[in-house]
Amino acid sequence: MKKTLLAALAALLILPAFAQKKSNAPVIFANEEQTVSVYMINHVGVGYHILQDPDFKPLWPGEWFLNFVNLRIRPVEALQIDLGIDMKFNHFTSKESLFTQNNDRLVRVAPFSSLLEGSYTRTRGGLDVLSFTAPVLVKGCFGDFRVGLGVEGSINLDGNTYMRYSQDRRNISVSEEQARVNRFTFAPMAMAAYGEVGVYFKYYPKSSQLLPAGSANLGQVLTIGVIQDM
Repeated sequence: MKKTLLAALAALLILPAFAQKKSNAPVIFANEEQTVSVYMINHVGVGYHILQDPDFKPLWPGEWFLNFVNLRIRPVEALQIDLGIDMKFNHFTSKESLFTQNNDRLVRVAPFSSLLEGSYTRTRGGLDVLSFTAPVLVKGCFGDFRVGLGVEGSINLDGNTYMRYSQDRRNISVSEEQARVNRFTFAPMAMAAYGEVGVYFKYYPKSSQLLPAGSANLGQVLTIGVIQDM
């Protein structure tokens, strides 16, 4: 899982830089009327997680995502429908507690002091999850200004928990384990953009939590972020 996450981070950093050398995202299909188009590497985004749970803290950045393919349908000038396939990397950090798990790979939370012997000057725990998502957005277009509503469905790969601790700043130990996540989640979303830059909002309700029953509770998650068209 660690190698997969590193590959995801590399893609999120390298591919957008490559795409920005072009004036527009590469078009791999468009009909004669330009009402149906398919783009590659259409956009990239980064978001901030606002969490309603005492075990976790808000984090910037909490998610990164990169679009691979985007289908755009524009039946009239003022209406645009986008269906994408994105790769998304989510990161969550605990507060005074630490992510742990038993043989069932369910993420649980316990105080640092109950898991580590001795005195540690730096302790931190976290959860990383790689997902493939399919956002669907219906947008109203008014010149360069666009507003949209839609939903994002996610296929989540197994997560990875980590623990970092040290007795001084020179010797840092890292412990990592795989963690179970719910395979499918969804989130209603909204966006507003002007030109190539926009903001987006996503809301993960309690009925669509990333962690399965019996795990630590992430609660309701609101994500606010910035999106950049290529």
